[in-house]
Amino acid sequence: YLARLGPLTAKAFVGIAAIDHAVRPVDPENPVQGFSFGPKGVAEFWLNMSEGAWSSLDVSWTSAHQTYSGRARSGYRLFSDFSVGAEARVNGNALDKDARGGLFLRYAWDGGEISVSGGVSGRFLEDAGDMTDPYAGMLWLTQY
Repeated sequence: YLARLGPLTAKAFVGIAAIDHAVRPVDPENPVQGFSFGPKGVAEFWLNMSEGAWSSLDVSWTSAHQTYSGRARSGYRLFSDFSVGAEARVNGNALDKDARGGLFLRYAWDGGEISVSGGVSGRFLEDAGDMTDPYAGMLWLTQY
């Protein structure tokens, strides 16, 4: 599903997710092991705030191991296809959760995008001050 509401684009997806965590040896205390599947929902939002500034929010959830994620980005187009900005992300499941915060570079074209990001990560809520682990990532999306 896709809707355009002026400067806002909203997308929604529904499907099935399958996740397998091979934990060896088996840990009876770990709720996130073995094979699990279930419904999955995803929502994506893109807001053009001005000619050069934009923000996005992507969220997903599946009943497979109660897995969820959310990512917020705000960027500024340095050139028509090249953006730089800040991002924040949360990931979790029935066992654990973590957060990330950092910067990204994004190059987009009519058929997709590629972005690289990096910053700090760690567990949140219980150990909110422990955001000391570095992270780096690369994302490549294409339309087909």
